[in-house]
Amino acid sequence: MAKRLLVNVLGLMVLLGLFSSVCESLECSQVPIDSIIPCGAFVAGADNVPTRGCCSGAQVWESYKADDICRCYKESPDRILFKLNQKQMNALRIQCGLSTHFAHIVRCLFTTPI
Repeated sequence: MAKRLLVNVLGLMVLLGLFSSVCESLECSQVPIDSIIPCGAFVAGADNVPTRGCCSGAQVWESYKADDICRCYKESPDRILFKLNQKQMNALRIQCGLSTHFAHIVRCLFTTPI
């Protein structure tokens, strides 16, 4: 019986550990906001097509929670040397073949207050 209780307690600890790591937000130093820098010319409207480096950088954003990208960009927008443009960011998602998760990031960037 003690062995079973120990197994149950250990199982619960593992579940709680997984749950807490899923719910925690990353520190902004861990979120690569600047991976979008190669998109500067496209986002500014100077280029009609995003570069391969731009698409790769945007894909990096897709591997992070939208809330983390959004919060960290809004806390330190100076990590990017250009202003994000909603229309171009949405076009970036389409032209780079990014998922709808990127659309959630864009929506958050332009609608959610800090």
